[in-house]
Amino acid sequence: MVEGQPGKEWSKAYGGSKDEWANSIVQTEDGGYVILGTTRSYGAGGSDFWLVKTDSMGNMEWTKTYGGEENEWARSIVCTSDGGYAIAGGTTSFGDGGDFWLVKTDSYGYKEWSKTYGGSDLEQANSLIQTSDDGYVIAGTTGSFGAGARDFWFIRVDSKGNKKWSKRFSIDEKKLFTIEQNVDNIVEDLNNGSISEEVENKFKEEGYQLSSPVLFVENDNKKWKVSDGDIDYVVEKEGDLLIVRDGSIEDIVEDLNNGSIPKEVLDKFEKEGYQLSNPTLSVTEKNRKWKVSDGDVDYIIERDPAGLKIYGWSKTYGGSESWEESRTIIHTNDDGYAIAGETFSKQRDFRLVKTDSQGNKEWSETYGGTRWDQPRSLVQVGGGFAIVGETKSYGVGKTDFLIVKTDSMGQKEWIETYGGPGWERARSIVKIGYSGYLIAGETSSYGSGKDFWLVRIDSQGNKEWSETYGGSDLERAHSLIRADDGFAIVGTTKTYGAGGKDIWFVKTGSSVVSDGGEGNGSVSTGPSSLFGGLPLKWTGLGIGILIAIILAIVYKKTSSGEEKEEEAREQKQKTETEQKKSEKNTSKQTQLQSKLKNICQRCGKEIYIDIDICPNCGKEINKEEE
Repeated sequence: MVEGQPGKEWSKAYGGSKDEWANSIVQTEDGGYVILGTTRSYGAGGSDFWLVKTDSMGNMEWTKTYGGEENEWARSIVCTSDGGYAIAGGTTSFGDGGDFWLVKTDSYGYKEWSKTYGGSDLEQANSLIQTSDDGYVIAGTTGSFGAGARDFWFIRVDSKGNKKWSKRFSIDEKKLFTIEQNVDNIVEDLNNGSISEEVENKFKEEGYQLSSPVLFVENDNKKWKVSDGDIDYVVEKEGDLLIVRDGSIEDIVEDLNNGSIPKEVLDKFEKEGYQLSNPTLSVTEKNRKWKVSDGDVDYIIERDPAGLKIYGWSKTYGGSESWEESRTIIHTNDDGYAIAGETFSKQRDFRLVKTDSQGNKEWSETYGGTRWDQPRSLVQVGGGFAIVGETKSYGVGKTDFLIVKTDSMGQKEWIETYGGPGWERARSIVKIGYSGYLIAGETSSYGSGKDFWLVRIDSQGNKEWSETYGGSDLERAHSLIRADDGFAIVGTTKTYGAGGKDIWFVKTGSSVVSDGGEGNGSVSTGPSSLFGGLPLKWTGLGIGILIAIILAIVYKKTSSGEEKEEEAREQKQKTETEQKKSEKNTSKQTQLQSKLKNICQRCGKEIYIDIDICPNCGKEINKEEE
């Protein structure tokens, strides 16, 4: 076995009589772990968020569920700066029937607050990070907002879950000139509704000729407005001076108070690069605060002494002719964000979007081949990025692990695949110093069934070793983290535990320990002890023969059913394609959405292909079976 290869130290299963599965894990300050999953055995509804706290050896200390009468599905967890936890996922119990759901708990899992975000269609949160100001950024997918059937959706909230507004741009109140002499007498005249000759001369001296001025007293001894035809001026007393400003802000405020968005504001939005398509205005606080809503984005217009400031923070990224699914988000070294997901028009591809700290897109790139490529996890490497997922476009099997390495501008540097003749799906990646990466996922080519698969590669993508963990039935790894003296992997098992599917937690060490038991970390490459006493050249030959025999048996055992599944999917795709061709009067958008919908095999309702839980019946959707 390869030096440094982590063998399994222990494993634990958690669950009840029905189904549970894990999506995320974090290590806690006390050396234990918190696992985030979804449960059907416990809680209030069809499926609920499930939080499991363990000690350092995986022994359960406490659990909590969160949910309503319908269905919730958990996706991402972070340890918060106050010692608690924040959890993101989706809900059909609360909100508008399919929204982002953010739950904040204390250190013992007791809920402190929760918030939903979404529109009339389906939204699903997939990834969560905490920001330096104790707020949160949530990334996922929206069907309510954006340009296409489904788009990346990216929102920022404060420490209490309220949408956080970041400054975008301002409309300044322009200072024209100052009156310094005889101020008290001028103020007395202005209070009496009179513009003195001295004031008119000052306007003329500064290049502003008044032809037929009218004076309005806004605030005795403090503020006055001079209207001259279509032009307004504001005169305001500040200390011992009178400040004269361009009065266009006052006109804008008046329009805003009356519920209309003036041309000056619309022009400013366009100049700053924010094209409003169908804006609506509401008055939050007369003379001071207004809200402009346009699709998924709410902008706040706020009055301050310098003019008007305009704020907003909610972003979609996608095109009208494609389906976009955001999978994961990270905070980048330059204080911006990187979001990895998939784009689907004629085929599925990896998509990487880079934004600045305000969520403004800096660039985006796609990667993939002619078939199906689906990303799952992302890390930053120096200035570049590494994205992992699964591919049908490349590799040797049904699906293989795929890693794409890019530079700082998203330009592809190299790609590699890993797998055998069956199904491999990468779910999570961890950077190992400067020496390479560790990737976790599932395999049906190696191991004893469908197992957790851990693959170690160097910094150029060359495979160094791989290891499987599992039993005779199904195991799927979903999340991998560095832990004390090793790594922690969580996912789903059908071999171990109490129910149909349970959460499975595997803790590895920093070196291999072959215990010969279930899920003992069998290695997919490397010498077997069966040939330990033979000369090296015969050992190599024996290993080759043994591996060939094992692969042939495994492939023969699994290929028949998988071939039928593949044939059924291809026949289904062929039928759908023929149906679409016959719908001559169907719009492009309707055609796109028909490609992207499916029928739940359990309740018969129409669903989106990439929803993991059917919102109607609450059952998990097995993508291979679909």
